[in-house]
Order: sequence, then structure tokens, then C-alpha cells
Amino acid sequence: ATTVNYLDRQVLSLTWKDFISLEFTWSNTDYGNITAVFALVYAVANVFSGRFVDLVGTRKGYLWAIGIWSVGACLHAFCGTAMSLLALDSVTFFIIARVVLGIGESGNFPSAIKVTAEYFPKKDRAFATSLFNAGSTVGALVAPLSIPAIARYFKSIGVGNGWEAAFIIIGALGFIWMGFYVAWYEKPEKSSHVNEAELIYINQDEEEEAAAAKAAAEAVANAKVESTTDANGNAAVKVSFDNGILFQGGKAALQNTAKTSLKQFAETVLNAYPDCDVAILGFASSD
Repeated sequence: ATTVNYLDRQVLSLTWKDFISLEFTWSNTDYGNITAVFALVYAVANVFSGRFVDLVGTRKGYLWAIGIWSVGACLHAFCGTAMSLLALDSVTFFIIARVVLGIGESGNFPSAIKVTAEYFPKKDRAFATSLFNAGSTVGALVAPLSIPAIARYFKSIGVGNGWEAAFIIIGALGFIWMGFYVAWYEKPEKSSHVNEAELIYINQDEEEEAAAAKAAAEAVANAKVESTTDANGNAAVKVSFDNGILFQGGKAALQNTAKTSLKQFAETVLNAYPDCDVAILGFASSD
């Protein structure tokens, strides 16, 4: 999808000088205005597209993104029709098409990152991210080899001025990819293509975190609270675990301390008794 994304956005840059500007007599300023609007819309839409994907999920979110940017890509090809029916000039119509394209394309990376998080444990996500991110480079390499050739071929056989076919063909790739995505993608726990062993591997982070939380809760539940004295002979309390002393000091009892995890337990004690002497020993820093 990232490769298609980068192909779509480059059709204009690879056809405007030799094909589009000859038909519509664009100036460099016209082209600059069109590309500037796309960049602005793409940047602003990124702020909202990630939130949208979070709300509707990766399956629907990615489909919406691909569908919108594919419509936007194909829309460029109908500039002549729009000029006739809507009395729009070519620059205005291309700006409208680029707005649609920018809104759709802004959803690519948020969706791809969320899919990666769903299908890969933390230790594999950097590699997985590098794979889909490489799609942008592949698209940038394939575009100059294919898009001008498509435009020249269709112009030579008399299908418009060639650039229209380039927009439609490259834009159609997004719709084809949507078909594959619908057929193959589901969340791991719902996918028929993910077996039990793979699902366990994917969810290993959750299992490790649950095991660590359980161990911490058990350690807190087994904590011992004893009366003692500090170095000056003042009354104090000592809270100890099997693996070391967590807290020592202060006068008040700790019966009401929240015992959900070692970290929260320590923070609760420290917040309640800020003047106490504290020793944290013998447990992992991740707790």
C-alpha cells in the first residue's frame, strides 16, 4: 500500500511538464500552487487521520484511506470533463483533486504503523516497520520508470494526451490493493490465516506483562509490615518483601496502602510519608 501511495503522488510531477502543461499552458507558479496545497493538506490531515484509524480500527481505517486517495488519483484524469461541465479552470480542478489525494494519503502511515503493532511483538516491530517504510522508496524508484512510459504509450495510440491514462491506471492500483486487503486482512485473533502458535508469538508481550503484574501483586500481597525504630530511636515502620526491604521509616501504619504493584505501592508510601528514609532493594526496575 505504501508503494502505491508513493506512485499516486508522483504522477503529477512526472507528467505535468511534458504532457499536462502543454495542454493547459501551466506556468511554474501554477504547478507550485498545486503542489503546495497538496503538501499543506497532507500535513494537516495527518493530525486527524491517526485518530480516525484509532476510532474505526485498522481494517476500516486503511480501507477508507486507500479508497479516498485512489479516488483522488483517478479524479485528476477528468479535468477536461470538469472544465466543460463545471466551468472550472484546470488549476482549480487539480487543486481539488490534490486535496482529496492528500486527505486519503495521510492515512497510510498511521494505518501501517497500527497494523504492525497488531501483528508483531515489540522486539520485531522495528524490522516490520522498515519493511513497509521501504515501500516509499520502491514507489519513488518505480514511478519514473513506469509513469512517463504509460503516458507516452497512450498518447501515441490516441487515448487522450496520455497523462489521463497514467492517473487512472496508477490510481486503479489502489482499488486492486483494497480487494486483496479485504480478502486477507483481519486482526490476528480473528484471522483464519493465523494459527495458534503464531497468535501466541504475536501476543507474547501481553502475556509477559500479565505475568509480571501477577508476580508484583503476589509480592505486594505477601509484604510484611513491622514496627521498628530509626537510627535516632524514633518509632518507625518497615515494609519488607521476600527479595528485600522496600520501605522503612515514618510513624503511621500502612494498612490502607494500595497494593496493586510494587511501583504503585512505593509511590503511595512515598506520597503519604515524604519525610521518610527509603530503601528500594532487590527487585527489577521494570516493576
